[in-house]
Amino acid sequence: MALEIEKLTKRKSELENLLKSMEGKEENLEEAVKILIGKLRNRELNRKIRMKRDILHHYESGIKTLEEQNDGQKQVHVQHTLNPIQTIETKILEKRLQFQHHRVRLRRNTIFSWSYQKLS
Repeated sequence: MALEIEKLTKRKSELENLLKSMEGKEENLEEAVKILIGKLRNRELNRKIRMKRDILHHYESGIKTLEEQNDGQKQVHVQHTLNPIQTIETKILEKRLQFQHHRVRLRRNTIFSWSYQKLS
């Protein structure tokens, strides 16, 4: 997801540069339409970036909640890398942990659920 956020941010900056280069040239109807389309795409990219950041934030906070609940037992350690979700899943597999069903409710009624149960 971090790579997707980076791609969307790069695309957003390209569109902003296009807008800056088009300023002052609104006499031409085609250029005015391009500026309008760029603004709409920019707004959509911002929305996607915010949504992906929210998903990452809630996913990581759910893992931290699991760590607090299992204090004194084996813990899931969150490492911040380029792909935090893959790192978390790898750590979970390495430590062979499974906790009971746990849900993190996100905005827009999206539900992430995962269930792990501690293996002895």
